[in-house]
Amino acid sequence: MNLNLSTEEAKVGEAVTSRVKVSNVGREKGTYAVTLKIDGSPYKEKKVTLEPDESTTVPFEFEKQETGTFTISVGEISRRLEIRQPEPGKVLVKDMSVSPKEVKTGEPITVSVQIKNPGETEASRTLKLEVNGEQEKAREVSLKPGSSSSIEFDVRKETEGSYLIKVGSATSSFEVVKPEKEIKVVASFSAPGMGLAWDGTYLWSADKDKEKIYKLDPSTGEVVFSFSVHGMRDPRGLAWDGTHLWNTTSEIAYQYDPSTGEVISSFDSKLPVIPKGLAWDGSYLCVVANEAGSIRKVDPQTEKVVSSLELSRSDAGSIAPSSWVAGYRGPTGLAWDGSHFWIANDNTDKIYKLDPSSGEVISSFDWPARLGRPYGLAWDGSYLWCVGYEIYKIDVKP
Repeated sequence: MNLNLSTEEAKVGEAVTSRVKVSNVGREKGTYAVTLKIDGSPYKEKKVTLEPDESTTVPFEFEKQETGTFTISVGEISRRLEIRQPEPGKVLVKDMSVSPKEVKTGEPITVSVQIKNPGETEASRTLKLEVNGEQEKAREVSLKPGSSSSIEFDVRKETEGSYLIKVGSATSSFEVVKPEKEIKVVASFSAPGMGLAWDGTYLWSADKDKEKIYKLDPSTGEVVFSFSVHGMRDPRGLAWDGTHLWNTTSEIAYQYDPSTGEVISSFDSKLPVIPKGLAWDGSYLCVVANEAGSIRKVDPQTEKVVSSLELSRSDAGSIAPSSWVAGYRGPTGLAWDGSHFWIANDNTDKIYKLDPSSGEVISSFDWPARLGRPYGLAWDGSYLWCVGYEIYKIDVKP
């Protein structure tokens, strides 16, 4: 005969199984009474009938409602069993995350809280969400023994600023910023283009795919005149100097006769990377390029860089728009309105207005995704023009 217990330690009320192996070592069939005792007192008896040389296992299941050390026995064989109180359950906050970390006023953030019950009994708790030390929300939660879960809170704030969130012992934070102004589209038309320029009456666009430059009626988008720039790889930026049209390709700036499309002059654009935005500030060609981190002014007469407006990288990792983000990562268009530079950026999907003396961002506009990515820019004296899915005339006045 042999006796095994399913565990040597159990909790109050937990089922314990004992298994007794019984064998008939005789030569005749026999019936045996197997009695399980707890601390010497019979608990339950089972009878088994076995053929000669036959064995079987007799199971007993029991539970104890009090703590202590108990002796479980069958015949002369015994085992010791410890019964203890279960570890009380408790709901613990293990982690918390906030998404997104930056929102505009009135937009929601989601606070995800990971909770766990390491105990051996079910537990409940009221989780309180505090924002800047003030309770804003509460939720009653329950967890089964040893289980985990995640709960979510939604939070909205109408005031700009930094906010500290606390749930239990976990903390996190988020920022609420003023909404960017969105572009106001005044008119639009479908026309090919990448770079843009304004000559006082007509809009010019550069099509890098077809390697052509178009003169467009700004009221209809109709092509009034066009000419080919075959062999001048990847034409992008355009600028009007009052008399002639300028265009940048991968490395060269070309001056064109706007009536014939003939090249009058050309020179190296003086940039180590591909120039994408071109503007005329009344005296010089102004060029911006992806990852150049500056707007360079070039004298077309001497072909020299006369000045470079560095776009600060000091706040590149900050939440607020920065001149570095405006001009270093993905600039695709440049315009001059007589007082300020404008940069289109297809990495941030924004249009930035820059201080021409410091390069700092004065204001910025969200470029709606429904309009495509922002590319070439031109200023017509009252409105800004930008290439997206179409060519858009936009009002950027406050």
